[in-house]
Amino acid sequence: MTVPVTVRARKAFVAIVACLTLLAGCTSGGSGSGSKSHPHALDPATAKLAQQAALQPCPTAGKPAAGAKVLPDLTLQCLGGTGSVPLRKLTGTPTVLNFWATWCTDCRAEMSALQQFATAAAGKVRVVGVNSQDLSQKAPLSFLADNKIHFASVYDKQGSAGRALGLPGLPVTVLIRADGSIVQVHPAGVTFAALRQLVRQQLHVDIRG
Repeated sequence: MTVPVTVRARKAFVAIVACLTLLAGCTSGGSGSGSKSHPHALDPATAKLAQQAALQPCPTAGKPAAGAKVLPDLTLQCLGGTGSVPLRKLTGTPTVLNFWATWCTDCRAEMSALQQFATAAAGKVRVVGVNSQDLSQKAPLSFLADNKIHFASVYDKQGSAGRALGLPGLPVTVLIRADGSIVQVHPAGVTFAALRQLVRQQLHVDIRG
């Protein structure tokens, strides 16, 4: 029996609509069953290095910083992670913010002292690294994993935060009060003893270790 043209056309139209609906579900950024990529998703090799590095989680955002001098209004990706850190919300806890890179010899030399301080200061002062101008996350993650450096770092490929602060080079350590205000910029490498003294003098926290 011949199917009327109108019925055949109606079925074809329904089939086309169903196909288009399925395609839209697969490509849409909505809440359907289609996958949605994360803007900071790591490739498999970088993700493996991040697992080996076992960095501490990036700090959660606090209240907006207050004070005459604060960090630039930038949000940076967590090194080896998918989260991000708004620099002006690094508040709630006194912070040692260390700007470093794998191509910086003095930076590499001070990393063990920073880790020693981070361990001794846990719960009183936090240490956060800003990896600056490394071409990818692979080199810094590999370095941290090899040297058992576990404090959290963020990734600043373009060096935007350092430029905004007018930093002269690397390494630089910035001391930040709990309210987010900058109390001192130390444009040189540090030892554990020197860092303890800086923190005692500028942040008024005594760290033993």
